[in-house]
Amino acid sequence: MGRTVTENLSPRRLSRYAIIPLCCGALAMTMAAAAPPGVHPDATLTLVATIPVGQDPISMADDQATGTVYVACTGPSADVYAIDSATNTVTATIPVGHDPEAIGVDAATDTIYVANARDNTVSVIDGATNTVTTTIPVGQNPYWVSVDPSNDKVFVSTYQGIAVIDGSTNTVATTLSESSGSAVDPTTKRLWIFSERASLEALSVSNYKVVATVPLSGHISGTSIVADPVTDMIYIGSRANDHHGIVVINGKTATETGFIRLGGKVMYMTLDQRNDTIFVTTRYKLIEVSAKTDKATATVTLPALPVAVDPGTHTAYTARYGSPNVFAYKSSPGRAG
Repeated sequence: MGRTVTENLSPRRLSRYAIIPLCCGALAMTMAAAAPPGVHPDATLTLVATIPVGQDPISMADDQATGTVYVACTGPSADVYAIDSATNTVTATIPVGHDPEAIGVDAATDTIYVANARDNTVSVIDGATNTVTTTIPVGQNPYWVSVDPSNDKVFVSTYQGIAVIDGSTNTVATTLSESSGSAVDPTTKRLWIFSERASLEALSVSNYKVVATVPLSGHISGTSIVADPVTDMIYIGSRANDHHGIVVINGKTATETGFIRLGGKVMYMTLDQRNDTIFVTTRYKLIEVSAKTDKATATVTLPALPVAVDPGTHTAYTARYGSPNVFAYKSSPGRAG
C-alpha cells in the first residue's frame, strides 16, 4: 500500500555503503545499546522468528487485511515469498520478473503489485491464490510502488516517469512526467512526490495537478516517504550527511513541522498506522519511532535493508541483502522521552 513502503532504495543503489557482517549470534538477543537520542532501554524490539526465504531479499510489504507479509528476493530465482504473520512461516513462493525492486499492496482488493526493474514490468498477484494473474509493461526500470486503495490506482515510479495503473483493468492509464518516489494519502486524495526543486509536492489524484508545495529546509536527500491518512502527516526519510533522520510534514497545512534525528542514514521506512509507529532501517539499525511524540522508542543493531510491519501483531519484518532470511521483531511497550 502507499503507506506501507517496501520499497525504496535497491541494494544496487546502496552498493557504495559498506554492510557490516553479523557475528556471534547478534540476532538472537534483544538489543538496546547505541540507541539514537530519545530511546529508553525499557522499549525493546525482540527477535521472535528467523524465516528462511530466497537469497537477497530486496523489498517487502504487508497486506494488513490478511496478515501476510510479501518478500521479494532476487536469487537464486526471482520470487516473492508470502509469510503468514500469525505463524511466521512461508505459505507460498511466487515466481515474478527479474529484479523485483518494489512491492505495493492493495488491501481493499487483496492484490499485490511487484515492480520488476530488469524486465520493465509489474507482476500482479492475486492475494487469494498467491498467483500472478497478469504482467503489465510500465517503462524503464520501475523502482517504487505506491497504492491508492480508495481509487484502485497504483503509482509505479520508473526512470521515464510515474506510470499510473488502473487496478480495475490492469493497464497503464497515464504516465506522469515526474520520476520520483511517492506516497498516497487516500483520505485527502493526494499523491505526494519528491521534486527536483528541493521540495515536496502534492498532486491531486483526480487530475494530477499540483495542489501544494512544501519547501524542504537543509540538505534533504529523500530516500523514502510514507503518508498517514488518519493524521494527514507525511514522513520523509533522509540520508543527507547533515540530516540523518525523518522530516515531518503536516499535510493539512503543507508545512515542515519537525525533524526526528536518528543515528544513521535512513534507507527504508514503513508506517504502522494502527499503533502510531514508524519502523526505519538505517545502515546498521532497525529503529522504532513513535508518531505521537516524534521520538525513537526502540532500536536493534542490524545491517537491515527492506522493512515491513504487521500492525495486528505489532511485529516488524526486515532483512539484509545477501541473507536468505527474514527477521521478525516484536515490539514491546516502552516510552519515548
